[in-house]
Amino acid sequence: MKNNITISIAGIELRLLAEESQEHYTRLEGIINDYIGKMMHDNPKCTISEAIICASLEYLNRKNAAERRVDILEQQLKQLNYAITKLISENEQLRKLNDV
Repeated sequence: MKNNITISIAGIELRLLAEESQEHYTRLEGIINDYIGKMMHDNPKCTISEAIICASLEYLNRKNAAERRVDILEQQLKQLNYAITKLISENEQLRKLNDV
């Protein structure tokens, strides 16, 4: 079910239709607005537009890094599953030899 969501980013009100809850978007709104506020505080010449772009780049960079970590973990999981399957097979063979 889609939810009608209203958030305000850098003073710009946005109305969204989303699967996630209002609380989810309110949390994201706070994170983004805090980042934009910090950027503008730390860099007095930074415009709202520049701060929004920096926030977008920062979170896209974090997302890409997380995706790379997930890819590595998925590959490691595949390797471990292969090793487990191989060990189970070897264990079964050893049991058969022991039963003889």
